[in-house]
Amino acid sequence: MLEAIRRQAPHARLFYAASSHMFGDPPTSPQTEDTPFAPLSPYAVSKVAGVELCRFFRRAYGTFAACGYLYNHESPRRRPEFFSRKTAIAAAAIANGSREKLVLGSLDTVVDLGYAPEYVEAMQQILRLPAADDFIVASGRATTLESFVAAAFSHVGRDWRDHVALDAALVRRGSPSCPYVGDARRLTKATGWRTRTTAEELATIMVDAERRD
Repeated sequence: MLEAIRRQAPHARLFYAASSHMFGDPPTSPQTEDTPFAPLSPYAVSKVAGVELCRFFRRAYGTFAACGYLYNHESPRRRPEFFSRKTAIAAAAIANGSREKLVLGSLDTVVDLGYAPEYVEAMQQILRLPAADDFIVASGRATTLESFVAAAFSHVGRDWRDHVALDAALVRRGSPSCPYVGDARRLTKATGWRTRTTAEELATIMVDAERRD
């Protein structure tokens, strides 16, 4: 894509969706754009390669290739097997009379959760900047998975502890010891962007979407 832009559409603007997973097991939290990359999976390695290619085309050819280091951004469009959607589906079903428990791994995991439509707004604002750069796109708020689950079930008048079972086998191996939480101050300074929806509010949005369906 970058080579096509260079050859055929040099004035085109590209946004590359990178990932917080590029930091691997980061030394500090929150992470900034200066936190070193240390990818621990093929997915993360590919994301680092994409960022480096964007940087190369910016330097060598002046291509407008901006990178967003995206942290967890959720919405009702998530696939059902993802934690956020899985939780929302279960809460809605239990509110409708289901007796099936929601089975999850550890709820102590700390994450940085945001609402996907707001992250798309960040992408649009980055593309409008005078020059391309790299930006962390994150809420900056550390949230436990338990608080998201609690908010989802509270929204339907249930206590999550009565409906959730924990299975240690579902806990991902190689999880970072330092949580992925992003510092988006560079993006805020450049565009004014910041998240508006908390993780708990996001949980209610996703549950309401399931109940409408």
